[in-house]
Amino acid sequence: MLTNQKGTIVYFEEFDYEGLKMALEQEFERRANKKVIESNVLKGLNLEDITRAGEHLILHDGCMSFFQSITNNQHLNVNAHVLSYCWCADLNPSSFSSGGIPTMNVHANEFLYENSLYTSEIIKKIETPIDKLQAFTNILKNSDESDKTNLTIYIGDSVGDLLCLLEADIGSYCFNFKPSKNRNPFWCFVCSVIFCFNKETKSARRRKCVWLEGVIGHFVYGF
Repeated sequence: MLTNQKGTIVYFEEFDYEGLKMALEQEFERRANKKVIESNVLKGLNLEDITRAGEHLILHDGCMSFFQSITNNQHLNVNAHVLSYCWCADLNPSSFSSGGIPTMNVHANEFLYENSLYTSEIIKKIETPIDKLQAFTNILKNSDESDKTNLTIYIGDSVGDLLCLLEADIGSYCFNFKPSKNRNPFWCFVCSVIFCFNKETKSARRRKCVWLEGVIGHFVYGF
């Protein structure tokens, strides 16, 4: 059920997943990356300077403390991943390592270097929502092979994360709002789970999956 611009409620008989995938086949990130390559504006940047810049990346309020709480807890078995449209994968690890999280799995585009200097070429890995979904699917395949009881959680903050939110066992959407003084804004968004369902196409293992003490499984954050 959706409401159009005229305020009319429109009902749909069934969810058109393939139609959604077609609608999300965007070229924006590809065009942006192409401009970066063709302009040569970043050519010659030093790898050390790039990683240092990553230490100052601004994340969602409470994001760092949340990841610290789950990755540094010895009683939890967590495999955390980050899927990003970011031009340079070297930015993300340094942003997390500066917060005491040295082993974050980052999936993003990569700069091509020569003698530690950026050549203006980009190794393209995640440019569209479909690319994100493929990367997420690969993570799930590895999960299926290693542990039959994993529960997958995906947190996203844009339309580009929608397909992954639907694919996960639990999908949580981060939205912008002004939290009260007594609330942790990141915790509020974690609690705002809008996709929490058991799809008919899931195996019996996933339909019967329960929360076990000390076991979370795969936790994926997209931005």
